[in-house]
Amino acid sequence: MDPTNTNIDSNISSSNEGSHFFEGVEKLLEVWFSKKDKKTRNCDLRKIPRAELDALLEIVQCTIISERKNDIIDSYVLSESSMFITKNRFILKTCGTTTPLKCLSHLIGLVETYSGYNDIEDLYYSRKNYKRPELQRMPHRSFNEEAALLDELFPDGAAYCFGSVNRDCWYLYTLNPVLPAEVLRRVSSGGSLSDGQSDTESIESDGSENSDDSGIAAWLESGTRGLTECQDRDHTIEILMTNLDPELMKIFTKECSKTAAEATEVLKLVKF
Repeated sequence: MDPTNTNIDSNISSSNEGSHFFEGVEKLLEVWFSKKDKKTRNCDLRKIPRAELDALLEIVQCTIISERKNDIIDSYVLSESSMFITKNRFILKTCGTTTPLKCLSHLIGLVETYSGYNDIEDLYYSRKNYKRPELQRMPHRSFNEEAALLDELFPDGAAYCFGSVNRDCWYLYTLNPVLPAEVLRRVSSGGSLSDGQSDTESIESDGSENSDDSGIAAWLESGTRGLTECQDRDHTIEILMTNLDPELMKIFTKECSKTAAEATEVLKLVKF
């Protein structure tokens, strides 16, 4: 159950408090596409026309502000955050009251029409808990609601909550389980992935489900069960920034920096 879920106030649009609040928590949707026959040489998500991307983002309720492209990736600055498209990967990251999951069915149709892909290799949807969930639009008012929509499209998907459910936490939905149950049982009992132990055998004599790091590490090293191993072995790093120093944040305002380039220079970000 989503601890941030509350009753939806039908009159929130007229609420003065709500009208001056902006939800900074970002919703992250990542989809890896493939082809059922694995012949993907001529497939490319970047074949989707710009006009179709604009129409897609109308469903999400945001727009493209600017774009930059190179041989590897097309990147877009949006009115609510950003979007990135590579040969086989689509990343949409939006904040506020946007509705990225609403565009998923339409995205799949565009991919099949223009890119040559006809299968989904993997999908991640993740976000932190909202500060004001009651201001969100369907289907993003709770993680239960979001997971229910994704379950309709992906019957084998799995939903998780990391962290304290009554404080800050992180929600994740993926097509590939984070740690398959039979693997957890085997490493918990000190066995290996190939020891022939049945899924129904007891975990430990005392029923404990605690596992040692070496067993999990061995499973991650083998990486052959429960997870789809992408060829490019890419990873996503989420850096959450909250309660930042107001004085330092002034660097991002015109009061201290006339241009974005000047703010970048002052913050020494050019060194990264």
